[in-house]
Amino acid sequence: MEYPKNIYNNSQTTHVILSSYNSIERVAVETGGGSTSDTDSADGEADQRAQNTVEKPHPCSQCGKTFATLGSLKRHMQTHSGEKPHQCSICGKCFSRSDDLKRHLTIHTGERLSHICHQCGKTFTGLGGLKKHQMTHTGEKPFQCSECGKGFTAQGNLKIHQRIHTGEKPYQCSLCQKSFSRLAHYKDHQQTHREEKPYHCNDCGKSFSYYKSLKCHQMIHKGENLHHCSVCGKGFAMRGNLKTHLQTHTKEKPHQCSECGKRFSRAHDLKKHKLLHSGQKTYHICECGKSFTELGNLRTHQRTHTGEKPFCCSFCGRTFLRAGDLKSHQRTHTGEKPFVCAICGTSFAQSGNLKVHQITHTKERPYPCTVCDKGFTTPGSLKLHMRTHTGERPFLCSVCGKGFTASGQLKRHQECHLRDTIQSAAPNDDEAGVTSK
Repeated sequence: MEYPKNIYNNSQTTHVILSSYNSIERVAVETGGGSTSDTDSADGEADQRAQNTVEKPHPCSQCGKTFATLGSLKRHMQTHSGEKPHQCSICGKCFSRSDDLKRHLTIHTGERLSHICHQCGKTFTGLGGLKKHQMTHTGEKPFQCSECGKGFTAQGNLKIHQRIHTGEKPYQCSLCQKSFSRLAHYKDHQQTHREEKPYHCNDCGKSFSYYKSLKCHQMIHKGENLHHCSVCGKGFAMRGNLKTHLQTHTKEKPHQCSECGKRFSRAHDLKKHKLLHSGQKTYHICECGKSFTELGNLRTHQRTHTGEKPFCCSFCGRTFLRAGDLKSHQRTHTGEKPFVCAICGTSFAQSGNLKVHQITHTKERPYPCTVCDKGFTTPGSLKLHMRTHTGERPFLCSVCGKGFTASGQLKRHQECHLRDTIQSAAPNDDEAGVTSK
């Protein structure tokens, strides 16, 4: 091989160039890449592997990914550790890289006018962000999966998608060894192990592991429901929650269990359901012996032992075990009825009440009695009916001891005792006349 002469007069620079040529020669000889023809694909793959080894000598001990510099490896390791050392001094949001923090600060300074989309007016700090955004208008998806043909706007999204076909799960939890195909899912999982929740909601006291989760939650109190359902008008703070809600109208349940065939509207619900078949419900165990797959569910359950009710109603002061229970209760004060029947337009405060009402249109009675085959619209109605067969009367009068099958019957009966008490306490006409004289 002939080396170029008299490129630079600097002897040190020339020495570096000659060393680089020698390195390339050694790699070519060791990998069988001396020939420039690409007819032998095996040799080409070997050349590529050798080139990667030379260019990226720093491997990640967690997932095996290699990097060209030690700094790049160090930044990558933060995706496994969750470390975010660069914090915004204005809103407190944290970032793993200083460049990401700089871009974020432009949101507060208003310096987001570098690159403007002429179709919708949205602005971007980088040209790459603008080009990627413009694909949402053109529908262009240049990165296609070779397995199923699905297209993507970014190469990173294609790489993540391909893990569905390969089964690759590069992100492994060091605590429970569970693996994930996506970094976001890995980070979400880490929160189940994380005890510390430094971000607290000033309105209801709920705590969060990440600032972003707190900001999304606070939209509920502020009423910032930017995404509205086109069917019933209900608003949501996040687009993903609206998408999930729409499935309650379409009855779409695209995620099916391969074991029992049960279907779910959300992939997360299917994943939790599968644990019932695998028996992997032992991550978090309560003192009473009950086990849970998620730490949050364990903490909620533990409140049944401690009596803690951290969610307080700002209208009447009543406290609740769960945030969802508080939200449902507050509708009794606000009069909000977000659940609307698509057939007759009747609205309800609770989703359960809407489901019961909808049966009046379909005439469906999905809960049959096993004794007389009579059908009922709700499990509660069936339970009440079964007492006519069993003779069970669990509601006892504290005055006379008489039993009743339903609480409503007991209340009506107790009114009889109340009337008798009032009448016996009132003076009769003769006594009233003697008193007046």
